[in-house]
Amino acid sequence: MRTTNRKNDKFQIFCARRRGLALVCMLCAVFLLLPVSGWGQQVTAAITGKVIDASGAAVTDAKVTATDTERGSVWPTVTNGEGAYNLPRLVVGTYNLRVEHAGFQVATESNILLQLNQIARIDITLTVGSVQQTVEVTSAAFPRFSRNLNTGGHNETETEWVAAKQ
Repeated sequence: MRTTNRKNDKFQIFCARRRGLALVCMLCAVFLLLPVSGWGQQVTAAITGKVIDASGAAVTDAKVTATDTERGSVWPTVTNGEGAYNLPRLVVGTYNLRVEHAGFQVATESNILLQLNQIARIDITLTVGSVQQTVEVTSAAFPRFSRNLNTGGHNETETEWVAAKQ
């Protein structure tokens, strides 16, 4: 009878360890999967656009810089071979955009208000000039269209901004 109790005790210890291991594995899985649900919760926006010259040709390797006016953060990028640029994952807020390239006047776009999940399209036309000249666009931008995109389980809003006619 004593042998049976020993076997029974060993079996109970084995089962307890197995349950403990299963519990640890489940907790690890839960902790690994928890952050994934937070990744879809974006609190950012983006600025995208194209830089061209007066003839409509793409300006490649132009330096594009977005500056967060509230925090002072600077987000630089350069245009690709088609003159396109993209500044993703910008914190929601107000930005100033500066575009510069050798042989062209510096162009700026001020007070670009980015809202949650917004993709603002700001196209810039550079004019030929010396490096010291700066062209500042002072007209207010307004949305030309806005559409909601359902991408992978969460909604995004895309808004195209155009300068007001003077």
